[in-house]
Amino acid sequence: MEIVIVIENNGPEIVTTNYWATALAKRGAFFLSANAGAFRLLVPEIQFALIAEMLTAKEVVISRGRWAEHGGIKDAFEVLFEDQSEAPFSIQLTREQIDRLPLDSDQGKIFIFSIWTESGKVKAFKCRYRRVLEIPSLRPGGQDWSV
Repeated sequence: MEIVIVIENNGPEIVTTNYWATALAKRGAFFLSANAGAFRLLVPEIQFALIAEMLTAKEVVISRGRWAEHGGIKDAFEVLFEDQSEAPFSIQLTREQIDRLPLDSDQGKIFIFSIWTESGKVKAFKCRYRRVLEIPSLRPGGQDWSV
């Protein structure tokens, strides 16, 4: 049985969490948490090498849509680390990897996005959220925000 992920917050900051001891973290799955106008990406130790790719971003774009490549999962997320290159780094997440779903009214709003390891916060970025028909979307943040 999977442990319920508990995160203690101080506004957008994470005070403590049991995520690091969960099966999700142990198998290397990222976890996206939302609180107080912020998205926080929890990065398990096995994925630390990918942090360097994330740190090249100028901003982060979170897209929510159907994940066609994985059997058409209806509710999935793409986290795009927009570095203004031809091929920005991105990760895809399933519903089990996010604790709170953004509202449709959050589309186009600016949020804080931060990267967290068990040692604490690594870096924060400006972030936007949008709904798309399908992920991966890989569209930069300056493009159309509507489905």
